[in-house]
Amino acid sequence: MKITLIYTFGALLLGACSQERPGTVQTPVPVRWSLAALSAPMHEGDTTSVRVDASIEDGWHIYSVTQPAGGPIATRITVPVGQPFVAAGDAQPTVQPEIAFDDAFKMKVQLHEKAVGFTVPVRATAAAAASAAETAARTTDSVHVNVRYQVCNQSLCLPPQTAKLATPAVVETRS
Repeated sequence: MKITLIYTFGALLLGACSQERPGTVQTPVPVRWSLAALSAPMHEGDTTSVRVDASIEDGWHIYSVTQPAGGPIATRITVPVGQPFVAAGDAQPTVQPEIAFDDAFKMKVQLHEKAVGFTVPVRATAAAAASAAETAARTTDSVHVNVRYQVCNQSLCLPPQTAKLATPAVVETRS
């Protein structure tokens, strides 16, 4: 009974001193994602690449899109369905990943530190062209890209997260 009261009092005291709401856990966000805007208008069937960039805090890393299965969670970049753009190939890193042996996973891992970019090929669909035709031959839409990734440091891996990104895209009908 005495131990229970001390524990309860201690928990209440810690909760009162905290600036966070009870029950919330503040998770670090060591990766910032961005998606570069497209520079030229697209037409139905056109393929271009969007650039996804990650800025990674010192001491943290993400795993490459080429990370083999059986270890940490590889970064996966997808173009979600239900938009007037589709994936036109696999995402490619702009710099090759560092390869290092990871004691926790007991294997070689492929990782990126500090910063990395990925090129993601996308194609405008008939839906994009139809939208442009309905709005006087030119429309602005958005390309949406999802990035599923895991970020780790030397002693901790955070749960996998998904960054949902979008950038404007101009679509024109062919003359």
